[in-house]
Amino acid sequence: MYRSPRGSFGKEADAVSAVTAYAAQAAHFILPVIALIVLIRCIASMFYGRAEPETWGHLVTPDGKVYPLLHWECLIGRARSADITLPYADVANVHAVLMRNDAGEWTVSDLSRSTLKIGRASCRERV
Repeated sequence: MYRSPRGSFGKEADAVSAVTAYAAQAAHFILPVIALIVLIRCIASMFYGRAEPETWGHLVTPDGKVYPLLHWECLIGRARSADITLPYADVANVHAVLMRNDAGEWTVSDLSRSTLKIGRASCRERV
C-alpha cells in the first residue's frame, strides 16, 4: 500500500486499492464471458455462411460446356482428382495445367503425351 510522506495512509491510496480490487473482480467475470462469446462465434461460423468460391475465369469446351476456374493453378484431365474433369477419350488422366500469374495472365503447361489443342491451334512444344 501507498504510504504518504507524513507517515500515515492516505485516502487516495485506499481509493486506488478499492478501484484495483473492483477491476480485478470485473475482469474475473468479463473475460470468461468474452471468451465464451468468441468460442460460440467460431463454432457457429463452421456451420453457417460458407463463402462462395472466387471464380478467376472460365474454360469453355468445344461442345459449349463452361467450367469455372476456381484456383490460381487448375489441373485439367479425366482423373477425379483434377480440378476440371473432362470426360473425353482423347484427354489424359492428367492432361494440362492452367496457371495464373500476378498480372492476371494465364499460361498452359502440357502434361500429357498427346497434343494439346487450344482453340484450333496445336501446341507441339512442351512447356
